[in-house]
Amino acid sequence: MSDNVSDAEAKLQGLAERVRIGREVLHPATERDYKTVQDLIRQQWQQKQDIEKAEAEKPQSTKVQEAEELKQAKEKEKSKAQESGKSAEKEGSQSKAKDQQGQSGSQNPSQGQSQGQGHSH
Repeated sequence: MSDNVSDAEAKLQGLAERVRIGREVLHPATERDYKTVQDLIRQQWQQKQDIEKAEAEKPQSTKVQEAEELKQAKEKEKSKAQESGKSAEKEGSQSKAKDQQGQSGSQNPSQGQSQGQGHSH
């Protein structure tokens, strides 16, 4: 079966190559097409260069400030996560204590029945 798949893939690749060649013959790329692509690439390159230049021209103090703000934001998120974890832990321990109280309360009446009320025959 793998031979059939590899044969089919080879045939499809050959067909794709023939279609590509046929398209190039029927619709060759023009100078206008090349110029359009070249202009787009030049624009993208220029935008990237402008961004890199702007980042390089930023004062060092601005970069330090941004890094400090990022660090503070991360610390705030960390403390919020810890607080929410503590509150969830506190709620869990409170509900556990309530459950234990409820269980001990339900055990007392059953103990009273077995001790105080017996059947006489």
